[in-house]
Amino acid sequence: METIRYTEEYKAAWNEFVKNSRNGTFLIDRNYMDYHKERFVDCSLMFQDKNQIIGILPANWSEHDKTVYSHQGLTYGGLIVRKNVTALQVMEMMDEAIEFFGTQLGAVNFIYKPVPVIFHNYPSQEDLYYLFTKNATLRKRQLSCCVSQENPLPFVYSRTTGLHKAIRNGLTVQRDTNPRQFWDVLENVLSTRHNAKPVHSLGEIFQLMKAFPDEIQLYTAIHEDKVVAGALMYVTPIVAHTQYIASNEEGRNCCALDLLFDELVNKVFREKRYFDFGTSNSNDGRNLETGLLFQKESYGGRGIAYDEWNLTI
Repeated sequence: METIRYTEEYKAAWNEFVKNSRNGTFLIDRNYMDYHKERFVDCSLMFQDKNQIIGILPANWSEHDKTVYSHQGLTYGGLIVRKNVTALQVMEMMDEAIEFFGTQLGAVNFIYKPVPVIFHNYPSQEDLYYLFTKNATLRKRQLSCCVSQENPLPFVYSRTTGLHKAIRNGLTVQRDTNPRQFWDVLENVLSTRHNAKPVHSLGEIFQLMKAFPDEIQLYTAIHEDKVVAGALMYVTPIVAHTQYIASNEEGRNCCALDLLFDELVNKVFREKRYFDFGTSNSNDGRNLETGLLFQKESYGGRGIAYDEWNLTI
């Protein structure tokens, strides 16, 4: 097996591999990863066997704490593998990665964020077994809320009454190609309610929506010609994931999110295997935002874990 540090010349091969992998999504595509590449020192790896790529590992290097992350600019990363790769090959690739990071970079820690199981095209948790055998520790676990579209739970009664209220108030839902109005709503909600900002700037979202028009989709709820709520969706072949959700006061008064999620869960993304509302945590997952979680559970979502591991090198 040959271990290769990623450089720009491998971009086309990397992206083609992701499309045909067992557990990759468009977040691992270099056109997504590299929109903020200036913030990170990339140390991603590629693994070849008999001149054929069998795995890739998106990663970045932090000199100040001598730590490799997989990858700080992504919700998840981890080892992305070819469909027919075996468990022993996964073990070997992980060993190769640890050897490379230790000897070539002088790394002392490897922070590993596996792709959550709902995004797998085929079972792909050999990496978790590897971490167990190396006595890695679970440093972060966040609780996401996910609807199984093959056997969905119904919305709770208050959501169905909210849906009817939204319809009576004349709200409509549309797919929106211009995120500007929604971003105003999102930034205001995050600032006033959570003293926070979106991870992405408006300019970055424009750039990413242009690069991934099928994978990044915005849906907004409209009242009297104004955007009062919305959800930015990250869409993979299996999962529809809400990257951002927001509703202003007018939208809350009109129950805009009830109408929006009835449209998204029960119609637009009904044929996906999962509808993922995202996490509801703070303090590395140790604190649960119960109000936010209740909202997501009321649409039929139930728990799925987003994990982060620490392996001492």
